[in-house]
Amino acid sequence: FMFDGVPVGSFTLKATLANLTGTVVGSIDQDGQEISGLEIALEPSGTVSGEVFRADAVTIVPGAPVALEPASGILRTEADSVARYRIELVPVGDFTVTAEEPGGADAGIATGTLS
Repeated sequence: FMFDGVPVGSFTLKATLANLTGTVVGSIDQDGQEISGLEIALEPSGTVSGEVFRADAVTIVPGAPVALEPASGILRTEADSVARYRIELVPVGDFTVTAEEPGGADAGIATGTLS
């Protein structure tokens, strides 16, 4: 990447991929200075997966909407035909997963920590 016309002084570059971010800071000390070799590392992430069951813990819920809420936003998916879901690029840390039966007849919440 390249940015022209950045004024002298401090700067922060931020990169975003899905729900992940990374930043790098630097400074330009004189007019016309070129800076190269800056690397932006995205925050650590992982994958959360599971299955959606009704309250009886036996009956699966295919097609259930699933929402995962880490500190940085909401990630959504839908359980497949055998009620399994998988969400990638989840930032490390605490999260809440909610799922509901299509039509809204039943819903559940689970919490966890990705480390």
